[in-house]
Amino acid sequence: MTSNKQLVVVLKQLVETHINDPGFNVTQLCVCIKMSRASMYRKIMRLYHCGPKEYLEDRRLELAKNKIDSDDCCIKVVAFDVGFVDPKYFAKKFKQKYLMTPSEYKRQNYPVEEYVEI
Repeated sequence: MTSNKQLVVVLKQLVETHINDPGFNVTQLCVCIKMSRASMYRKIMRLYHCGPKEYLEDRRLELAKNKIDSDDCCIKVVAFDVGFVDPKYFAKKFKQKYLMTPSEYKRQNYPVEEYVEI
């Protein structure tokens, strides 16, 4: 396995391990991987075409989307579960990435059935 493939695997594992820790940031990622911040930035930029902060946020949003797909829980809980401290900021970032709010995404994929009285 090449060093880039190893880095990709380690990055995903670290983010998933620390996903619900809002304090897990680029500095802690660098410490875990034992790489300087500048080296980390260059590697992640080369692999993902974004900086480490954006990579972390993007992974959190992907995991949040998967959690919305698999769980029937409220959006606020999902935001906290993936490491966002502020549900409004989470909704803003989710909308930037997926072009709809988390609530809209949930409604679109899981519409509430209308009950008809007999």
